[in-house]
Amino acid sequence: MKKIIAMTLLFLSAFTIPAFAAEAPPILEKGIIEVTVGSEGSDVTEQLTLTNLAGFPDGTVEHVFTNLGSTSDLTITAEGEELDFEVVEDEIINKVIVTLPEGAGDGFSYNISYSYTGSENRIPIVIPAASTDGNGNDVLLRVTIPEGQYLQSSFPIIDVGETGTLEEYMMNIPNFVNLEISSSPPGFLNPINLWTIFGLVIILGFIGAMAYSLFKPAKKTGGSVNA
Repeated sequence: MKKIIAMTLLFLSAFTIPAFAAEAPPILEKGIIEVTVGSEGSDVTEQLTLTNLAGFPDGTVEHVFTNLGSTSDLTITAEGEELDFEVVEDEIINKVIVTLPEGAGDGFSYNISYSYTGSENRIPIVIPAASTDGNGNDVLLRVTIPEGQYLQSSFPIIDVGETGTLEEYMMNIPNFVNLEISSSPPGFLNPINLWTIFGLVIILGFIGAMAYSLFKPAKKTGGSVNA
């Protein structure tokens, strides 16, 4: 009986172990997204590093980017060599399917660059079919705006009122970057400060309500006594 059970477990392990091994998803180990805003459009450069390439069994990495306008000069390279890729266009979401070079292993790094001349404020970002492990802010967004221009508001949130090159770390790559830029520095009541003030009002109101409920005077009980 024990021999039959052992053989059964061995038979099942032959199927389950490869299945578990194949389930390890590809991971975006690191990403640097650089957006340079110009007078006639924006230039975008992405430096991406992927691990667990076994999660791409057909040897290709699918990317998506939102169709917000005209994208040109798309180039994808690794170690100075251009990679083969295919663009599948759609009304809302476009796809970029990149063929991994022969011999690509874990820690594979490659660059994506393109120019964008679509929506004035929203700039699409090419996103690989891999997320970070979620344990830290492994993606750096670096935005460079023209001299004499100031950031009024943004998504993802970057410190407003600044000019030049701005940086923000985040957990994953956003679908797009939204930048509101003006030739005048933002006033005190900019969107970021307004949301901050609103949050403080909510927090202080909650603290005040809790303090009142804890320290409010107790009601006197009992009635009058007639002589």
